[in-house]
Amino acid sequence: MTITNLKELQDEFKHRARDLGLAVQVGPDGNFNARYAIIGEGPGQAELNEGRAFVGHAGRMLWDGLRPHRLLRTDFYITNVVKRQISLAKNTKHPINADEWIKWQHLVQWELDQLPNLEYILVLGNAGLSALFGWQGISKYRGSVYPYKDKTTLISLNPAAVLREPKDEIVFRLDMARFD
Repeated sequence: MTITNLKELQDEFKHRARDLGLAVQVGPDGNFNARYAIIGEGPGQAELNEGRAFVGHAGRMLWDGLRPHRLLRTDFYITNVVKRQISLAKNTKHPINADEWIKWQHLVQWELDQLPNLEYILVLGNAGLSALFGWQGISKYRGSVYPYKDKTTLISLNPAAVLREPKDEIVFRLDMARFD
């Protein structure tokens, strides 16, 4: 089956996730025909409330970082590795186990393969870094550009993490300028 639009991709994604026993709370969004994709970690409360990724405080930081470079939300396909509320920290309310993680990882890779015009990927945080490359340690890789399949991929910090560590905002903004 060839997927030709966002609605078909969203429907097929939900079907595949359901078959794997996964619950999708906030699915993929944005421009199916975009040259650019953003991959975050997982939705926060604002995203759950609105049903779209990157609409809360972290989203505002992301779009504020990209706007000076004439990159707008409408230019991007937007997704998270995990499509349900999570926390990757220990002893948290919404943990993710290794088996579930592997399922989400394969799904996001499948998802990116469906995008017909994708050329560039902006990976935000450890989850995307791990899902696409199998690497850990965002601080080691942030600001770097690597190929993912035939796509150019820039690794950056998760804007939610930047909000918790304001000293990282300057490097985040530098990464957004580099994505331009």
